[in-house]
Amino acid sequence: MPPKKIKKQSLLSKLKSYPSDLLILFSENILTLQWESLQLNLSLTACLVFNLFFISSKLIYCFQIADEGDREMWGIDYFYINFMHQTLFAFSIFTFMVLITSSKNYFLLHHNTEPEYEDDVSWIINSRNAKLCLVDMNNEVLNTGMVNYIFLKLSKADVVEKVEKRWKINIWNPSVWSKTVFKFFSPIQVLCLYSIDSFDNFYTNSFLALMISLTLFVVFLLYDDLLKDQQILHKEFVSEFTNKFVYKQDSFKLKCNATTATDNEFI
Repeated sequence: MPPKKIKKQSLLSKLKSYPSDLLILFSENILTLQWESLQLNLSLTACLVFNLFFISSKLIYCFQIADEGDREMWGIDYFYINFMHQTLFAFSIFTFMVLITSSKNYFLLHHNTEPEYEDDVSWIINSRNAKLCLVDMNNEVLNTGMVNYIFLKLSKADVVEKVEKRWKINIWNPSVWSKTVFKFFSPIQVLCLYSIDSFDNFYTNSFLALMISLTLFVVFLLYDDLLKDQQILHKEFVSEFTNKFVYKQDSFKLKCNATTATDNEFI
């Protein structure tokens, strides 16, 4: 059979489909990006630039103060340089707030929400991040406050039947860029650099800022390693339990009317 001829697309149809094709190509490129590595590289570059700007501007300012020069730096009035310092300090505080407030909610759908007997305390989750809330069939939170509030507001019986109490746990989930910026451009470190006003405290505050950054880096490194090791141990425990008690469970013997049988014979 002769090969089929592919009909060429006209120029007008290409122009009409170009915006949609470009949008599809752009979305595919976004999906293929490794966002974590991109955030890490961008945040590291930003921290390096911010620290170099702070240290170099403060060093030039110290030279000008020692020489009793004018209030200009790089041809710019020092008022604007100081304003940029304050802006970067506000940015470090904002990043710290994003770091400590970033979280992710998980619903424990199979955990007990009421005691099974009188002295039962196993249903209680002893965590300040866990609370009882009302969820619908799609696990969407309707109300995280008082339990009776939702039943007073809902009047339809079919809607009330879909609402159930479930445990919700709010787990700290910081982003890569917020952790990186906090490690290398924390508010305490920026405050040390911002407080430099002469050569008397330039070297001391710079060294202190460097030590703060190294300390935070080591602490976060050890904490990340701890989380990874705990995940490895958890997976290993689950794997051992599954292989030993689920897939390789020994057949048990049951005596009934002087006969012995295994569990496979009752199926």
